[in-house]
Amino acid sequence: AWHRRQDGKFELEDGRVVPRFGWRQDDDGRWVMMSGASTLHNRVARNILVSIARQLAGTGCEAFGSDMAIRTGPDTVRYPEVSVICDRAELDAVDDDHDEFSRPALVVEVLS
Repeated sequence: AWHRRQDGKFELEDGRVVPRFGWRQDDDGRWVMMSGASTLHNRVARNILVSIARQLAGTGCEAFGSDMAIRTGPDTVRYPEVSVICDRAELDAVDDDHDEFSRPALVVEVLS
């Protein structure tokens, strides 16, 4: 509920709230700027999402982009470029208040 009220987007990393973009504190306590993704990065992510979504048609699985949160551990929530959810219970629970999945079939991070 907290993150839906924020202006920016945050991830939960080992129990610490960190911004996806903007300023963040590194492990040495220094403040460093996190940049947004490049055009090439976005093209690669888009192409992966579109390709996977087409291949999933009729399977019962769904592909999601980087606005859908994935809980990867008890204290870690990420926003990968692409995730695939096949768990029917999770997909049926989707509504305006449910923007996090915990049982992805596939997670894709573009490392550009």
